[in-house]
Amino acid sequence: TALIYFDCTQNQLTSLPNFSANKNLAVLSCAANHLITLPDLSSNLALVALACGENQLTSLPDLSYNLAFYELSCPDNPLTSLPNLSVNKALDYLDCRNDQLKSLPDLSADTALKSVCFDDNNLDFSAARILRNLDTISGLVYFLYASQHPFGIGDSIQLCGGDTLMLHIARQDSAVSYQWYKGYDPIADKTDTLLIISGVSNVDQGIYTCRSNGTALNSPPMIHGPGISEFTSKPFVVSVLQATFTGLGTEYCLPSGSVFLTGIPRGGVFEGPGMSDTIFYPDIAGLGNHSIKYTYTFSEDCVSTDTQSVLIQDCINSVNNIPVTALKVSPNPTSRYLTIEGTDYLNYELYNNSGMLIAKSNDRVLDLSFLNSGQYFLKLNSGEGRFQSEKILLCK
Repeated sequence: TALIYFDCTQNQLTSLPNFSANKNLAVLSCAANHLITLPDLSSNLALVALACGENQLTSLPDLSYNLAFYELSCPDNPLTSLPNLSVNKALDYLDCRNDQLKSLPDLSADTALKSVCFDDNNLDFSAARILRNLDTISGLVYFLYASQHPFGIGDSIQLCGGDTLMLHIARQDSAVSYQWYKGYDPIADKTDTLLIISGVSNVDQGIYTCRSNGTALNSPPMIHGPGISEFTSKPFVVSVLQATFTGLGTEYCLPSGSVFLTGIPRGGVFEGPGMSDTIFYPDIAGLGNHSIKYTYTFSEDCVSTDTQSVLIQDCINSVNNIPVTALKVSPNPTSRYLTIEGTDYLNYELYNNSGMLIAKSNDRVLDLSFLNSGQYFLKLNSGEGRFQSEKILLCK
């Protein structure tokens, strides 16, 4: 019962004994252990110092009975809040760096403070008034409050394509404005605590954060430290279950070979003119614009579709195949180069034998070295809906 000083720092303790009978205990040092709670200290009225950093504490005991108390060191814990310290008038040392504090108690009565550390917590502008009051304590020598880790509670959110995304942060007392970001880019017109995006798709996947802005901690300048003009929220990681498919071109010429399509994820169902399982047949689809749809069932509540458009043309026998004035393509057959002569044309489109568009340009000399030997179709556009089609034979 005569015990005054108890130090068990740097062990592997998961608990401490009951100190209620140790009425003379003045210093309790238990840092760098594996403690998740501390014992009740309300009977230890002589307690003046508690050092409990580098543990797994989520809360601290009530210190309102310890009126002689003057030193609290609790860094590197998952603490989200502190006990009431307003009656601890002798408190002059407070170290809570690198915890997870979301708020601070009223410390306006603790005017004996000389050293205060709140840096690397999860504070935001709601703590600005308390930080400002601390900054004005006449005897304060050492005060750290910047920087802060992201505030709030982040989340991982998975949505079905077409759902509505809703993200929210708590409004902060001293914040002047808010701005939502996707990655490093600000989202236009998303300047409130609530972010809503309707009809989400793959392009909406990503990491979202919100930044609160204000002048409460930098204007007028703080006496101690650089001030803070911005806090950033913890991230919201958003993923979207969205079906899509690849392999379909935007245009094909008839006659054309079959086209293999790949659904992502695999195992869904293709629908549309000219579709058979995962193969698209332009000849069967016929001339005109068509829509090809891919549907995949992720779950009972999430059925996603992707629709793409394709144009099928008769590039050789089109009704619009009006000869273009003074236009000549040579040599044909060719081993590499084609020269287009004539003034009445705007551009060309080159299709392979399967009807897929493979090149588009307005150059007068075409270099076909990137192609294999075979038959191709050259469509020359003269404007006003008039074009000329040529069969090109490439022989290397």
